[in-house]
Amino acid sequence: MGYLFVHTVPVFFIMALLVTAGGRIFFAASASLIVDIATPRELARWFGLVGVIRNVGLGIGGLLAGIVLATHNPDIYHMLISASSLCYLLAASLLLHLSEPGQRDYEQVEKVPYKAILQHRQFIFFLISSISFPLCSMMLATAFPVYVTEAVHAPDWLPGPALLLNSLLVIGCQTFMVRLMEPFRRTRTLGLAALMWGISCGCFALALFIPPFLVVPYLFLVVAIHTLASILYGPTTSSLVADLGPVALRGRYLATYEFSWGVASALTPALFSNLYVVTPSLPWLFLAALVSVSGMSLLWLERRLPARVVWAKKQDSI
Repeated sequence: MGYLFVHTVPVFFIMALLVTAGGRIFFAASASLIVDIATPRELARWFGLVGVIRNVGLGIGGLLAGIVLATHNPDIYHMLISASSLCYLLAASLLLHLSEPGQRDYEQVEKVPYKAILQHRQFIFFLISSISFPLCSMMLATAFPVYVTEAVHAPDWLPGPALLLNSLLVIGCQTFMVRLMEPFRRTRTLGLAALMWGISCGCFALALFIPPFLVVPYLFLVVAIHTLASILYGPTTSSLVADLGPVALRGRYLATYEFSWGVASALTPALFSNLYVVTPSLPWLFLAALVSVSGMSLLWLERRLPARVVWAKKQDSI
């Protein structure tokens, strides 16, 4: 709603800061709520479903924003902001009437400072080694449109349909892929995601050498591979982090994990722009190397994690 009253640059930055802060709080709080509602075995399924719903919302929002921009009518833009504000108020009222997830009894623990979480070496190693994953996820929306139109010289219309393909794949395949990967180790699923990201980033770099008549189907294929890696990564990581910490501290572990996404969102534009000016393919080559190291690091970490963290299927027997 505050955007309706923006008339100066400082006020705009304040509103943008509030929106960004709200987004980060939402992701941390919603993940904690899912952990409280879902059974351990169903965690990945719930996180996958939330990812699907989020992409549906992003798709609808992108469509409405495109329509508003096409009309060049500020009044319609103001109506869209007002409607969005009302939707947030409706969502808040529904959450206030949500019953407490009190089906499970947790041991009462004293308040633990965040320093204790930062002393959990396995968790911190996981955060550091997997920072390339959110970078890869964000690079598609941040770097792909500029790269394919200016460096690859693909048609200007390509980024829109390619990103639409990304959303449709998440909506259509997320829940199916979660169920498909349940029998496998979470760390191996993340290793497969790292492999697919490494392949897709390498293929994006090679797009500079693809003949013009093949570049459109080639890029659609690479976007699909990149998206499938994101589908494998999202729910698996959230459920792994939730089980990595003590039951009473899961919310804090998930909030700390969301902080890594905030770091990645701040790094992605600067990383892309600084590497892109050296050579257009360098951001993709850098990510391919970084995500390969991440994948191997997770396989090394696997032997040092408890079975309940590595295997989703073993939750019921522990």
